[in-house]
Amino acid sequence: MKDVALLSFGISYLTGVGEEVVFRGLVPHILKATICAGNTAFAWVGQAGIFALGHTSPKSSLQENNTVGSIQFLNGLCAGALYLLVGGDLVPCIIAHAVSP
Repeated sequence: MKDVALLSFGISYLTGVGEEVVFRGLVPHILKATICAGNTAFAWVGQAGIFALGHTSPKSSLQENNTVGSIQFLNGLCAGALYLLVGGDLVPCIIAHAVSP
C-alpha cells in the first residue's frame, strides 16, 4: 500500500512539474515571441487552448473531448492567471497542479 501511495505521489508531482514547465513556462513565451506579437493576454489564452487540446483524445467521442477540453481550457486559464499573479513563479502552479483533483 505504501508503494502505491509513493508511486501516486511521484506521478502527480512529475505531471505537475512537466505540464507547468511546458504550458506555463515555455509555451506562453514562445507564443508571445512569435504569433502573439508580445501580447500577454493572447499568449495566456493561447497556452490554455493548447493545454486543452493536449488533454483530448482521438479515441474519445466528440462530446467527451468537448467536455474535457472545456474543463482543461478553464484549468489552463486559472493556472496561467496564477502564474501571472505570482510574477512568473512556477512553484505555486506546480503545487496547485499536484494537489488538485
